[in-house]
Amino acid sequence: MSELDDMLAAVPWESLEGSDGPATDVPSAVRGLCSPDAEERRGSLGFLSQFLWDQGTVFAPSAEVVAPIAFLLGRPGFPEPAPVLEFLDLLAIGSGLFTAHRSLAIFRDMHPPEEIAARAAEEAAMLARLKSELRRGAGAFRAYLKDPDPGVRAAAERLLSRPVFAG
Repeated sequence: MSELDDMLAAVPWESLEGSDGPATDVPSAVRGLCSPDAEERRGSLGFLSQFLWDQGTVFAPSAEVVAPIAFLLGRPGFPEPAPVLEFLDLLAIGSGLFTAHRSLAIFRDMHPPEEIAARAAEEAAMLARLKSELRRGAGAFRAYLKDPDPGVRAAAERLLSRPVFAG
């Protein structure tokens, strides 16, 4: 797993914020996705889902987990790929908090226009990176279109049907 460790070590997790603070626990959760223990896998995916995707909002670390997760999915024998593909699907349709809410009066009352504009620009860059990483991982995701499990195939089909993969 040294390639995975190298990928995770290259990211400054402590400087990235998820839904609930610094992303320092994200690397161990990513590693947990391939644990032989089903409970650990579910716990890791639950943590990533809550920390990186909150009611349709994605956060800066979301873009950084795609490549390591695609790497794991590309390895033979990855356990329970369907929920992980479904998690990636949520990231693929996610949006930034400031981008999604900037038109709401209550949101504009809470944040000055300069902050909204700056944060929306940061989110646009993060979303572009997220989409780029998803496209780069498409080969690993496409392999699951031929999985014998219909639930895995359906999860891969749903993910790959998203606009990020069009054209």
